[in-house]
Amino acid sequence: MKKIFIRRIRRIITLLILASISFAALNIFMNRKANMISANLINKLRLDNVMPLKSSKTNWDDKEMVLYNTYFGMLHSHTNYSDGQGTPEEAYAMAKANADFFAVTEHAYLLDGEKDAALLNADGTEKNCIKISKEWKSLHDIADKYNEDGKFAAIAGYEMTWNKNTGGYGHINTFNTAGFEARTHAYENLKKYYYDISKLPYSISQFNHPGTQYGDFDDFSYRTEEIDNVVNLIEVGNGEDPIRSSLYYTSYDYYTRALDKGWHLAPVSNQDNHKGNWIKANDARTVILAPSLTRTELYKALKNMRVYSTEDKNLKINYTVNNKIMGSKLDQSSSLNFVINVNDQDETDKIKSISVIVNGGKIVKTKKFNSNKASWKFSLHPKYSYYYLKIVEADKDIAVTAPVWTGN
Repeated sequence: MKKIFIRRIRRIITLLILASISFAALNIFMNRKANMISANLINKLRLDNVMPLKSSKTNWDDKEMVLYNTYFGMLHSHTNYSDGQGTPEEAYAMAKANADFFAVTEHAYLLDGEKDAALLNADGTEKNCIKISKEWKSLHDIADKYNEDGKFAAIAGYEMTWNKNTGGYGHINTFNTAGFEARTHAYENLKKYYYDISKLPYSISQFNHPGTQYGDFDDFSYRTEEIDNVVNLIEVGNGEDPIRSSLYYTSYDYYTRALDKGWHLAPVSNQDNHKGNWIKANDARTVILAPSLTRTELYKALKNMRVYSTEDKNLKINYTVNNKIMGSKLDQSSSLNFVINVNDQDETDKIKSISVIVNGGKIVKTKKFNSNKASWKFSLHPKYSYYYLKIVEADKDIAVTAPVWTGN
């Protein structure tokens, strides 16, 4: 009996050891599987990473002008993943039927997992937040579902916001990052945020609705070449209410002020949707000039500021100086040769005037028109550091372009 009892004990011990080994092997397998999924998503995000193409010294896109397509869309909206109505699925589906590109940019502090999220790890490498936030991962998955090269570019980003209790600096949209930052991190003031995004040179950021209500980024302070390289856009129009209504927010003067402070930026107009009706809420649009409709090409165009804003949903603008497209930086030259072509695809919409605006908001040249198409060629002696266009239509719709910088 004693021998039988001992054998049984040995069998039980053996079974326990085998079970333990099997459990450990399963755990290793599951961890490897999770890591593979994480790595796959990182690689998916990295497919769209573009190296910085904008700098005050190097990497400007100063090639001779090529034929760019004109793509209409928006870069600022919300859904029920933060404080908006409707789902990301509904947002991308509606946008795909009515625009060429569209970005959902949820408030970072309202995403799940925001307390553990960040842009950078402690060692300075980029942090991936797909395991930290289910909503962050889901937003990118849904964007991938609706993204279709050649037909529609679906973009996922986030909005970093500081209210009065957390600094009141303003709101910034950031795109093309694996992680995100939130205002609930007490250390993440404006300077720290600039530092973080400057370490991600392929990232793209946008000043949202600058002004007294939400903040003007400490009067556009703290610019450095590295930060200027990753902050590429500024909203001049914001709101989902009718254009020119009291709830539609314009900030054209802040665009000029930021340029005068040395920032290199392109203007955008977005609806900042919180009530659904994405793209269809009004006719404000951001327009991107790119050779093809893919995320990568749009990111490159945003980096190079081949961008303009318009309150007309189908106004096309082609603007060059010395054969360089809007957003370009010229070498110093003895003459600036302007070529401007504007086309409103609605024949009943008349272009009223085109003005050339320089440092301080000064208008150095203007001309009146009375047609849905306008062409204008002229030359100026270079006296200012930047030149951008303002187009006004008879119905009071306004469009403004990215500047051409002269190097002066």
